[in-house]
Amino acid sequence: GNSSQVSQTITVEDNTAPTISCPAPVNVDCISLVPPPNPASVTASDLCGTVIVEHVGDTFIGTPCNRVITRTYRATDACGNAADCTQTITVIDNVRPVQVGFLQDRIFQCVASLNTFTPVAPTVVDNCDGPLVAPAPSILNDFSPLNCGRTRRYIWTFRDACGNQLRITQTLFVRDTGRPTITCPAPVTLQGDADCKAVLPALVPTVTDNCGTGGVTITQSPPAGTILTGPGSTSVTLTVRDACGNTATCPAQVTVNCGTPAIDLIKTVYPGHDAGEFCPGAELVISTNNAPVTYCFEVKNTGALNLINVVLEDNTLGMPAINVGSLAVGQSRMFSADALITANFTNVAEVAGTSVTGVPVSASDDAAVGKIRPQIQIVKT
Repeated sequence: GNSSQVSQTITVEDNTAPTISCPAPVNVDCISLVPPPNPASVTASDLCGTVIVEHVGDTFIGTPCNRVITRTYRATDACGNAADCTQTITVIDNVRPVQVGFLQDRIFQCVASLNTFTPVAPTVVDNCDGPLVAPAPSILNDFSPLNCGRTRRYIWTFRDACGNQLRITQTLFVRDTGRPTITCPAPVTLQGDADCKAVLPALVPTVTDNCGTGGVTITQSPPAGTILTGPGSTSVTLTVRDACGNTATCPAQVTVNCGTPAIDLIKTVYPGHDAGEFCPGAELVISTNNAPVTYCFEVKNTGALNLINVVLEDNTLGMPAINVGSLAVGQSRMFSADALITANFTNVAEVAGTSVTGVPVSASDDAAVGKIRPQIQIVKT
């Protein structure tokens, strides 16, 4: 029945603060849109049980238009341990007021109508302040000498409580809107030069205007001095503009005629080889077998248009084609080729090219050579 007893002391001490996490930062445009404190939006927990979350308070810096609010929440456990977190709420009102509807500009024909016009202020609302009271408009007048240039501007400047500004302008115009009339001249024909080009002259239309022709200007497109390329017609647009900027147009036809392209070839031949020094030769040369001869080729532009891509060929002689290139009107060039008399024959050379307008031209000519037949002479003595 003997016994003994011992005791153990277990100490429970909770000095660990809860964990707490605040809502994400919030950005709002208006101070009125700042959300109220909401402890339920805070996330908090404790190792030993539940916690109580409460809103501690708000601090801020800045104005109602540009303010940063620091909102503090606190979580407290059953043993009084506490932890805080903060949420940042930023208020920036940088949104301009907006106009409701549209304020149209007005156009009047007469100054009297402008002077009796009574403007109606536009309707403007703000995202934070609601409808704004319209201020008195400022008035800008521009009374130009001509009715078409007179204007009056009504300008309303709206500002919300944070200084965001909206400017609305209504413009009244007094102008002549009557278009002038224009009649183009009869079709014009120009003679092109050697490249089938001609200078466009200034065309003169017949013009009237409801306000008179004073201050009326006439332009043409393409302008005078433009180089036109033929053959063919070009539509020239004539435009009349009155003092108030009203315009009218008409088309005028200008035709460029071109001359006729032509090319000539003269082929000749003469005895000997001397690189064509004695060109031109004759139409016929008769000599002994294998005698040297020189063929001459004179190419001439005999038409009224410059020629391009001119090529000289003589396939019978077997000579390479000669690229003559370009020939101006009246220009001629001489070429030569060496050969030997091996038979009696007449060969033809050809030259071809195109005019600057794309018309093909060609010519041909021939020259002849002959052999002297060998002879046997018997002398009896």
